[in-house]
Amino acid sequence: HVQLVQIVIPSRTEVPEYQKLKARIEQLVSSINGEYGTPAYMPISYIYHSVSENELSALYQLSEVMHIGSTRDGMNLVSLEY
Repeated sequence: HVQLVQIVIPSRTEVPEYQKLKARIEQLVSSINGEYGTPAYMPISYIYHSVSENELSALYQLSEVMHIGSTRDGMNLVSLEY
């Protein structure tokens, strides 16, 4: 099984476009998990909060493939630091 971990750090929560995007992401996650998941397996783990450095390091170590798409935001350099 493949497991996608989607970490979304809340920001600009008062902006209507961000609220719409959050709702769309949650709808897609729910739809995909509903179609392909089972009681013992969910293809997408959706995390909507900040994670500690220890938690993030553990996720990095456990992963076989990693994609960070934060450069899409502009000046967010997280993906370039890893």
